[in-house]
Amino acid sequence: MSMERGFGRKLVFLMILAICGVALGSTSLLAQTQGKIGPVDPHEQIIEHANNTDIEVYYPVTCNKKINKKLATFAAREVADFKKNLPAEKSSSGSGNQLDISFKTYHYSSNIKTFKFDLSGYTVGQAHPWNNIVTKTYDLATGKELSLADIFKTNSAYLQELSEQSIRSLIMQMPNEDKRLIREGAAPKAENFERFALTEKELIIFFNVYQVGSRPEGSPEVRLPYASLKSFIEPDSGRKR
Repeated sequence: MSMERGFGRKLVFLMILAICGVALGSTSLLAQTQGKIGPVDPHEQIIEHANNTDIEVYYPVTCNKKINKKLATFAAREVADFKKNLPAEKSSSGSGNQLDISFKTYHYSSNIKTFKFDLSGYTVGQAHPWNNIVTKTYDLATGKELSLADIFKTNSAYLQELSEQSIRSLIMQMPNEDKRLIREGAAPKAENFERFALTEKELIIFFNVYQVGSRPEGSPEVRLPYASLKSFIEPDSGRKR
């Protein structure tokens, strides 16, 4: 068993070295890896199957220790919050409590990465499972977590622009949805656009279940080319031009 654990740690270490090597090299190689879903990328995990509760949590490992600590804290906090006040009994269908967290990595450049976490869970007694999206964008060189405010010009009307473009896209994606829900969920408020990813060519905005429509619509996303936001983007944001 100790040999297996040692091999597992060595494998993760080698994968991190490989990613670090890519990060210092070609951006095109990074682009080729985009779209992998954890636990394909280098990762740590929290796996628990006990007391009528199943927990499977995967979170990324990077070349930056500061970022790794933040990601580990995030994962541990989600598990701890889920465990609070969990019922001990099983449901009538025999199912128990369940928490699943996976991640997907988006690459903007050799140093800028976004991690999109898909969270889903079920607690005995709930009518149906819940879902949530969390994104975290980091500069691997500095360890800083980036927000939209770091990307767009100060005091610019970028939220209004994101809102208008998102509403148009969402109406096209969901023509039968109540347009009032779309306009409310994509209104020009910072909290409506806090789930985002940076790629080489576009900004992706993710909307949670129920945010812009009914549950059957799921979690839609809007992709906005940087060219459509050029006049709002901060020249010193670190984004390639």
